[in-house]
Amino acid sequence: WARGSSSLRLQKQQQRRRRQQQLAARAASAPSIFNPDELRLNEQALDFVRAFFKAGKPVAAICHAPWILINAGVVEGRTLTSVPSVAQDLRNAGATWEDQEAVVDNGLVTSRTPKDLDAFCKRLMEELAEGRHQKQHA
Repeated sequence: WARGSSSLRLQKQQQRRRRQQQLAARAASAPSIFNPDELRLNEQALDFVRAFFKAGKPVAAICHAPWILINAGVVEGRTLTSVPSVAQDLRNAGATWEDQEAVVDNGLVTSRTPKDLDAFCKRLMEELAEGRHQKQHA
C-alpha cells in the first residue's frame, strides 16, 4: 500500500509539472506588449477585456490602461479616472472622467497613477469580494 501511494504521488507531481511547463510555454508565446498604446491595438487583448465585462467580472485599470477599455468599447456611460492625458479620450468615448484617486463604477475600478495604489487596491479588493456585477456590461 505504501509503495503504491508513493508512486501515485510521484505521478501527480509529474502531471503538475507538465501542466506548469505547458502554461509557461503558452505564456512565453503570448504577445509581449506592455505599452498600453500598443496593447489597445491588439485584438486578442481587447477580446479578453470584453469577455470579462460580458461575464460581469470586476475589471481594474490604472494610469493609461483605460485606453484599452476605450478600444474595447466598454466605457460609454461609465465613470472612470486615469492619468489626465487620457481624460479627453475617455470623454470622447462617452465616459465621465473624474480626478479622484480611485473610481468604482459597477465592478470597474480605475485609478490615476501608482501614487494612488493604496486606494486603488482597497477598492479593487472590495469589488473582488462582491464577485460578479449584474450591471457590468460590454
